[in-house]
Amino acid sequence: MSTIERSEPLTFPRQDAWAILMLVLGLALIALSIIWPSVTSGKSAWTDEKAVAYQAASAKVHSLSMQSAGMEPENQSREFHEKLADAQLQYGDLRAELDAARSRPARIATVLRYAGVLLSAAGVLALLAKRGAGTAAS
Repeated sequence: MSTIERSEPLTFPRQDAWAILMLVLGLALIALSIIWPSVTSGKSAWTDEKAVAYQAASAKVHSLSMQSAGMEPENQSREFHEKLADAQLQYGDLRAELDAARSRPARIATVLRYAGVLLSAAGVLALLAKRGAGTAAS
């Protein structure tokens, strides 16, 4: 029986390992960015209490607007206009929060995608630089 002995151990250059790790992690981030919006929702940023407040604010603005439409301009008091403006402001604030909660998963996915592209590109460049240096040395 013959045994094969190796005179030098099989090694994997550390620089190649980092480059491959960056490439794989970058591709994983890109894959995660694709599925992120469907896996997550804006539910964590938009609570049921906020939804109830949003619905109430919307109904209040609608009701006051309808009252305003039915009144003669000279019969609308300053107090009524302030009440309508406050209701519109409250509705606008809640609407902005709702829009931010809805768009949050897409923003996170965009950040993940760009980070993945940059990390993958860095890994590819590191591998190409190592191979270029290896062929130039030969």
